[in-house]
Amino acid sequence: ALKRLQEGQGKLQSELDQLRKGLEGMGLEPNEGFGEAGKSMGNAEQALGDSEGDQAVGHQGRALEALRRGAKDMMKQLQAMQGDEGDGERG
Repeated sequence: ALKRLQEGQGKLQSELDQLRKGLEGMGLEPNEGFGEAGKSMGNAEQALGDSEGDQAVGHQGRALEALRRGAKDMMKQLQAMQGDEGDGERG
């Protein structure tokens, strides 16, 4: 069971990397929150591989918190971009 969780964790980490690249392609700058999340996901994957489920849960919790911070920052960046576009339309 832990092996399947480990594989799933690896997939999530890979998808986060793709998301970061996509955001960069849109002109956004993913903050360190996404980097921290990726690192914590990697630690969780390693812990699962070592059959240390309790440690994996802790790493996953840190990953979720880092993702929340990263998402909040992305929203601020998007709002700032929309504000800049709105200023250009009025001027």
